[in-house]
Amino acid sequence: MSHGRRTAALSVRDAASRVEIRLVALPDLLYRITTQADSGLSPRVTGPPGGVRLALTPTGANGPDTVTIELNRTVRWDLNLPAGAGEQHLELAGGRISRIRLGSGAALVRLALPRPSDATVPITIGGAVGELDIGVPDRTAVWFRLHGGAGSVAMPSKVPAPAAPGAIINTHPGTHAAGYAVDIRSTVGALALHN
Repeated sequence: MSHGRRTAALSVRDAASRVEIRLVALPDLLYRITTQADSGLSPRVTGPPGGVRLALTPTGANGPDTVTIELNRTVRWDLNLPAGAGEQHLELAGGRISRIRLGSGAALVRLALPRPSDATVPITIGGAVGELDIGVPDRTAVWFRLHGGAGSVAMPSKVPAPAAPGAIINTHPGTHAAGYAVDIRSTVGALALHN
């Protein structure tokens, strides 16, 4: 149960072919985690109250290695996925987040983000990503630091272009409003930001 909790943290310790995280209405629940009946992974949760540590244990089955994680949208979440995944789909626009950390890389990462309410939200991407797609509400400031560069960067109303290693991109120069600070520590094949 959520028990009126205001903040919580999720850590996904193991890799999967596809990880889906959604912020949804979950009356009286903090989270709900599901896999298909024939899934190749079995979820197991440990951790203290408000600290959801998810382990994914191989089952030996031939079904899809996909895990769906639904989180209570009334709680502000700190999300940590250190093990990476083939695909990571984070549908977070319906709730609140305090931080996102993605670790060992992925072929595809899709982030649908809410409007930050009171502070800039840090997002750290540690591993290489083939395609990084980020959606934010209109007029939301986003700062990018591309340590490894990108093969293509597409910003709203801009012509896609490559970015050199170490490039810094600020979508709203001069603004002091809360936004997102995205630190990408490896390479990106294609980066797209849209509203």
